[in-house]
Amino acid sequence: SVEEVIKSAAPATSTIFVAESRPLLEGRRLIERLRTSMCDVRCITDAGAGLIMREADALLLGADTICRNAAVVNKTGSLPAALVAQFFGKPCAAVADTFKVSRNASSGEVVLERGPGKEVWPEAPEICKNVGFETVPAELITCFITEKGILPHHLIREESERWRRLWKSSAR
Repeated sequence: SVEEVIKSAAPATSTIFVAESRPLLEGRRLIERLRTSMCDVRCITDAGAGLIMREADALLLGADTICRNAAVVNKTGSLPAALVAQFFGKPCAAVADTFKVSRNASSGEVVLERGPGKEVWPEAPEICKNVGFETVPAELITCFITEKGILPHHLIREESERWRRLWKSSAR
């Protein structure tokens, strides 16, 4: 979804910065795909996202889950990036299809995915904590970009309620 938003909405003269997304490096794969259609795509470290926010126009985050309270669960590093975007007064949009809107989970109830320590440091996995996802509070998200268009928080909450009703009616 993030790739499609960038390809369809970013001006041709844009410089797109993509975090590498350790430990599985999904960001690098996104960069490879964008380089075939975008003129200037750059890779940054996950920890370096804050460094470029001063000059960025906006922050786009993917969303593995959009909670019913409009918080977002995404790769670790998303929360610091969103905080820095807010500090510099830049919008932070979460990009996801509406099927990722949870019908029942709020940000305090989400179980965050953890990976094996060997993904972080193969030679010393026993000392590594590898939490792959974190929650970004709703107040750091400016809007949600979905297949239904750009949605504000209240429409995300309505979407969650719609999924809840659909689930409840199908369980009968």
